[in-house]
Amino acid sequence: MPKAYVFTRNGGPEVEALVEQDTPVPGPGEPLVAVRAAGAKPVDRKRRTGYTRPGSAPQPFPTVLGSEAGEAGGDVADFGLVDGGTLKDARGQIVTEVTA
Repeated sequence: MPKAYVFTRNGGPEVEALVEQDTPVPGPGEPLVAVRAAGAKPVDRKRRTGYTRPGSAPQPFPTVLGSEAGEAGGDVADFGLVDGGTLKDARGQIVTEVTA
């Protein structure tokens, strides 16, 4: 069972925990990435303390920390089905996350 570093409610570092979670199921055409390394950014601390942008929904709990996978962040573990089949098999390829 995979592990995730989460916060379980709003607060300081005391609300953080390493927990086991079910393996996520990728949606249609989405890759499932087995993350090897992730970085926490200031936005992770803000989210943990309860900050949300005006009009945003509150965070669900537990919320996974580590908003960027960084260089060589993980390997493709699986793909979601598309029209009854799968996408090109890219399992094992190293990927990084880039967000804007």
